[in-house]
Order: sequence, then C-alpha cells, then structure tokens
Amino acid sequence: MKSNVRVGFLSILDPFDKRAWSGTHYRMKNSLESEFEHVKIIAPIASKKYINTIVRGIDKIHRILFNKKFNKHQNMIISLHNAKQLRNKLKDVDVLFVPSSSTLLPFLNTTIPICTFEDATFDLLLDYYPNYSSFSKLAITESKYVFKRSVKKATFSIYSSNWAANSAKQIYGLSNKQVFEVGFGPNIDVIPERKDVLNKDFTKTINILFLAKDWSRKGGEIVIETFHTLLKQGMDVSLTICGCIPPKNYPEVSVIPFLNKNLNEDLKKFNEIIAQTHLLFVPTRADCTPIVFCEAAAYGIPVLTTDTGGVSSIIEDGANGYSMPYDSEIENYVSRIKFLMNDVSLFKRMSESSRSKFEKELNWQCWGKKMKEILIKASKKYS
Repeated sequence: MKSNVRVGFLSILDPFDKRAWSGTHYRMKNSLESEFEHVKIIAPIASKKYINTIVRGIDKIHRILFNKKFNKHQNMIISLHNAKQLRNKLKDVDVLFVPSSSTLLPFLNTTIPICTFEDATFDLLLDYYPNYSSFSKLAITESKYVFKRSVKKATFSIYSSNWAANSAKQIYGLSNKQVFEVGFGPNIDVIPERKDVLNKDFTKTINILFLAKDWSRKGGEIVIETFHTLLKQGMDVSLTICGCIPPKNYPEVSVIPFLNKNLNEDLKKFNEIIAQTHLLFVPTRADCTPIVFCEAAAYGIPVLTTDTGGVSSIIEDGANGYSMPYDSEIENYVSRIKFLMNDVSLFKRMSESSRSKFEKELNWQCWGKKMKEILIKASKKYS
C-alpha cells in the first residue's frame, strides 16, 4: 500500500532525464512514486548563467594565483544562490528527499525534515577521483564547509555504501540512528527473465566484457594486459570493450564506443552484448557505488573487480563476483579467471547466485521499500 506522506524530490538534476547521474535520479523518482501517493518534483535547480560566469572567473583566478583549481560545483556562491532560488518552492510536502545535496541545503531555511542521499562524502572524493584533485587549499576548506553544512541540515543521511556511511559517521560525528545505507538497483528499463539469463554455455569461449566510460579510472589497461596474457596461455576467451575507446587499436578486441540505452537500436545492441557475456571485468581504480555491477547481477553475470571505494557493498566475494586487492598484479587476475574457467560448475553457480543477489537486494524495488521506511520515519520526527 502506498503511503500518503507527501515527499518532495529536491535535486539539481532532472529526475525525468534518464541520463542524469547515469539514470539514478530517474530510477529513484520511479521507485518513490511506487511507494508514495504524492511525490512533488522540485527539480532541476539550475544555476543562472551569471552565477556560472562568476564561478568560472574565480576558477581562473585560482589557477593564476595558486596554480590550483577552484571547486566549481561545491562552493558557497552556488549554495547561497540555490537557497535563494528555493524560497517559496518547498510547499505541500511532509519530508524532503535530496540526492546529491551538498549545494542545495547548506543555507536553506526550512523546518521540513530532510533525508539526503549521497554515494560519497567530499573528504572521500578528494584526491580519489581525478576531477576532485588539484584543488587549492582555499577551495578545499570551502568545499568541506559546504558539505558539512549540508549534512548537518539533514534529519537522516543515507548513503549507497558502507564505505560512504562510515565516512559520514567519522567525519561529521553522526550516530548510527542518523545514518542509513541503501544500495542502488540497475539502470535498465526491462528486467530480463531469470530463465533467459541463466542459460549460457560455460564450456566454450568465455566472453569477457569491459563496460565503462572512463578507460583509465576503470582499469582498462589492466583488462587489456590480462586478456593478452590469457590468449598467450591458450585460454579460449574473447573481449568486448563498451562505453569508451582504448588509446590504442586492438584488432583482436571488439570495441563499441558508446551505446545510448534510451535509443531502441542501441538498447537492442546492448542487450545482445550483455546476453552473451560470461564475466564483467572492471578492475576499477576509483568508484563509489558502480551501478553497472547491479546491471551485471540482473543478467546473472559475475563481476571481477577491485576492492576500492564502495565496491564491497555490491560485490560479495564468491557470490556475485570477486573484488581483488587494489594492488593485484596481472597474474592475479589471470589466475582468478582461469580458476573460474577450469571449474565450469562453480562458474555457473556464480552466475545463478549473481541473479539471486539481484533479486534479493540489488534492485530498485528493494531500494524503494527501504526508503519508504526512512522517509516516513523522518516525516514523523517533527510532526
């Protein structure tokens, strides 16, 4: 039964846009609408052109004076501007749901209970993601201040991984009662039938897929070296790279630069690729909560990756994949893949358990039900 609690969906991004945050906002909106009678969309909240011009100007000054960057996304100028824009917009709601909240809440004045949703804290991202590096000391201080104010405005802080949730507790002194962990689901419109994804043949060529937009950050070079080593050792494997273009040409590799799943033709191609995939291999160098791993689980595809960021909140070793130590050598990845290939029954069981993990927890229905409990609890806090 749907709740009659009135939820306000407040966001910088447009939750009707399937491309926003890799489709996450769109899925969140749909999931909340399936659990609540009233979901008011207060989005997108975009900065005015003159604000963006000012921010770009400050960034240029930082680069000249400090040879460092200004954080053009999380700063006081945008935060103050957003608070001004939100005046008189927060009406007829009992609770606010605010994903990616760091520039929406710091200077917002409201008595409405707030539930934020993040995949990381600023401190975790700093010097972890390439675009969160080379900031000036002033920019770092300001960004930390903005993020802290955002966190302190929240009734409850929700994170997509244990890695991020623990960071919030440690950095901002939040209690277990204030912090929740709720994982994502897959960014796909039609969930395949279980019987259709668990019929792969693991006795012939093993098709490996590297699905990522960022070649370097997602570990593309590791994938290529591992694949070449497997070929040299006589292993019957193929490799498909989808979502990006390698810096070099590899004739023996199938490369699909980009597929827009919003387009029927591209979606059909994506489904063909994923249906033939036996193993998703993404030895990521930095990741918060990779949704592509949820998609792999939906298709019954085990994942080989690295234990970094929030990966371990999705990948359960031996169940839906393996998260290798971050400093693993190529030989370690080769050995793990050969281990699976040489034990067909294990490979098949992992495919089945991957799908089971999707059905039990890595889906948007599960996300919606957990969020329903949290949002209702928050709405009653000040009622």
